[in-house]
Amino acid sequence: MNSLGRALVAALTFLVAVRTPVLAAPSPPPAALIEALMRDPEYAACTSESNRTPSAFARSALRIEPLLLRSGEQMMTVSVLDSPCLTRNSVTRYTIYERLPDATWRQVLDTQTMSDGVARTDGSVLVDGHETAETIDQLTYAWDGSEYDFRPDRSLRDDVSFGVRPFQISLQFARGASSLTRTAAAYGGLGDSYVFSARAGQRATLRLRSDSRFLPVGFYYGPGSETELALDRTGSARLPVTGTYDFFVDPVRQDELAAYRLTLSIR
Repeated sequence: MNSLGRALVAALTFLVAVRTPVLAAPSPPPAALIEALMRDPEYAACTSESNRTPSAFARSALRIEPLLLRSGEQMMTVSVLDSPCLTRNSVTRYTIYERLPDATWRQVLDTQTMSDGVARTDGSVLVDGHETAETIDQLTYAWDGSEYDFRPDRSLRDDVSFGVRPFQISLQFARGASSLTRTAAAYGGLGDSYVFSARAGQRATLRLRSDSRFLPVGFYYGPGSETELALDRTGSARLPVTGTYDFFVDPVRQDELAAYRLTLSIR
């Protein structure tokens, strides 16, 4: 190589060195956050199983990233980087911690995801939930100032055979109306989830018309919608509390696409 060639190589080497940024090593998680993680039974058990210190486990097994919300709260998102202990059937833990005024941390979201969760500065979090082999739930959580709440009205259900559908459908009455009617089609085994709001003491009546057979419908309410309110033979029930009620419409036959007409009356 002549002198001109050597000069060009030297110049290019210099330019590459100048333009290539030097990546700083990631900052270690705050000690107070490590303490908060170890108060979680599963994180603590997996740390013990790994035979590592809590700090070493957090650095090697978890991806911990800061998140500053527009409303000012300082968060840390915690996803699984490499830990068989925290992974089951391709589903992993995903948590978020909030920094408190005394510099300690508290867990404000605990869920699972099939991929990396997406936490946004507007307070929304998107995760992929595993429902069945052919169905993935695209779940949305929203920050309410004290914790992340699940928002079914902003979530979706993606089915291989049936496509993308709302995770839950909110039934809204027109002003002054006491009943509404909706025509739809439900896929057997997937079904349609509905929610409506009402006051204690009101009577809700549900009519479902279809050429196909559907599973019995009940109203669910309370924390986690775990309390069932059975409907009488006319499809009615007196509502015991003020709030939201869920119900599920699902054909008896699996994999059947069943058209139906739904009427809900509240008086």
